[in-house]
Formats: sequence, structure tokens, C-alpha cells
Amino acid sequence: MAGYYLIAPELELSHGYCDFFLLPDLGRYPMVAHSYILELKYLKQDATPEEAGTQWQEAEAQIRRYAQDAKLRLLCGPTQLHLVVAQFRGYQMEKIAEVNGV
Repeated sequence: MAGYYLIAPELELSHGYCDFFLLPDLGRYPMVAHSYILELKYLKQDATPEEAGTQWQEAEAQIRRYAQDAKLRLLCGPTQLHLVVAQFRGYQMEKIAEVNGV
């Protein structure tokens, strides 16, 4: 997979920094049809379900804001952009989901 994508950590988008942007290398692999923004969130071990829910909602809003960035749209080219949020509690994954885009 790494050959098909250029991985850009902490790419500045809409006055924030996405954790990872997987930019398809369309010059070498024009058949790649998807690009991805990955947003990672970490909970304290003793976080309540309410804190986890609030953090998740904030992450969804954040990643949707990133998806609106004009520079990102140019980088994605004709590919379909996927927004993925992963939430961890300690070393365990709490939740992962693709977020509906804009």
C-alpha cells in the first residue's frame, strides 16, 4: 500500500493539522481511486463515556473541516476522499469509523 500512497503526517489544512493524509501517487499509479485523511484521538484510561462521545463529535467536526480545504481538494485530484477517525483508550482501540464527508 505504501507504494501507492505518499503519506503526509501533520499536513496543515483549514488552520489545523490532520494526523495523516494518504495522498495517492497518481503520477505512478493513475488507477488509484481513493485518498484518505486519518484522525487519531486518544482518551485517558479513566475517561467517561460522555468524554469519549464529546471527543468523537469534536473529531468528526475537525476532520470535516479539513476535508473542506481547497489545497486538499487539489491534492486529491479525481480520487474519492475518505475521512477516518480512530479513537484509542490506552493501547486499545475504542472506536474507528469512516465519517460522512461534506
